[in-house]
Amino acid sequence: MTEANPSSGTATTAGVNLPRIVAEVHEDGTGFLAVEGMRQEIVGDDMDQVGQQITSRIAALA
Repeated sequence: MTEANPSSGTATTAGVNLPRIVAEVHEDGTGFLAVEGMRQEIVGDDMDQVGQQITSRIAALA
């Protein structure tokens, strides 16, 4: 079970704190990934490519 903690912006699963991750993809082939407030700008040829890059970076954190 995952519980959200709105005051801290984190989630807890079985006593483990998960990082706050925010990602955004734009139609112009740009986007960003922010993990615990550290933002990375991402540029690709299209939305699909940017989405794939974001997914890969999040998977690498797991």
